[in-house]
Amino acid sequence: MISFTNAHNIQLFQDFINRESNSIILRDKNDSFRVILPDDFMSGIFNPDEYVSINGNYIYYNEARCNEIELTDEERFSCIAHELGHYYDETEKK
Repeated sequence: MISFTNAHNIQLFQDFINRESNSIILRDKNDSFRVILPDDFMSGIFNPDEYVSINGNYIYYNEARCNEIELTDEERFSCIAHELGHYYDETEKK
């Protein structure tokens, strides 16, 4: 099962794991992703205008940007899943 190192204890990521960990694409994965927020040290590797983005094992979450466009939790889950898709898509690693 994938996991998120979530120093900020953002419930959204735990809810995503609870809901999606048995999905076909994730059930056999064992990777850990560190959640990065706009004010974190590592945030410089991301575009600050992004809502959710991934770079290696870092996943960026900009709650303020998500709130601006009133994304629901379902839509945020979709954004997280989309970014994980980039991570696991072997064609993007060539």
